[in-house]
Amino acid sequence: MPNVILQDLNAVIHGTSRHGLEYDVAHVSILLQTDSPITPDLQWAIPHIEDIPQKAITLIKDGKTAIYPVLKSKARESINDFFANVDSNNVEGTLEDIEQALLLASMRTTTIEPLENNDGRYIVSYKYRLYPAELNTFDFKVVLPFDGLGLASGNRLQVTVVSPMGSTIDPVFTDAKDFQGQSVANESITTIPLVGKQVTSFEIHQDPIFTIRYRY
Repeated sequence: MPNVILQDLNAVIHGTSRHGLEYDVAHVSILLQTDSPITPDLQWAIPHIEDIPQKAITLIKDGKTAIYPVLKSKARESINDFFANVDSNNVEGTLEDIEQALLLASMRTTTIEPLENNDGRYIVSYKYRLYPAELNTFDFKVVLPFDGLGLASGNRLQVTVVSPMGSTIDPVFTDAKDFQGQSVANESITTIPLVGKQVTSFEIHQDPIFTIRYRY
């Protein structure tokens, strides 16, 4: 398993919901450094900004479905028990499998470009629709490192997110938490003069779920 030395995520969110669309658009780019090459079997996918089946859009539009790159093989495995759930009348498990299958149907492989020196350094880029979690309220989420990658000794995980024009980042809800729900990093929120935007940033050395909430 490749281990992450550096994963530096930068996201710019465009306020397309202020211009007649139901969603904002998140553009994400990541500088990724690992201690060994990423093998071809490690492929991550995310719901694409276009060509999303209508039923999948209905699911994503609740704004509460976390959208970030997932390991394709893991996404497939998550629906392997569909028929077992059907046969055992496990309605909740069956519905979860259907939701996962809809998301999988809308996913595209995330682009991972090795740098020219090809020594374990990559540029990862993707964009996707960000639907409101509440009225005029949006949550940008990401898990670092990606599924299938470990953490090298002395690792560094960084997240920088620029919010849309006219929005305000919520300092209470914005956080980085581990899988036990404990906060594991402090964020910095700064207003960018003249353009009506804010930027939040994190720096951490373990694997959290980052959530950045902003409101119009």
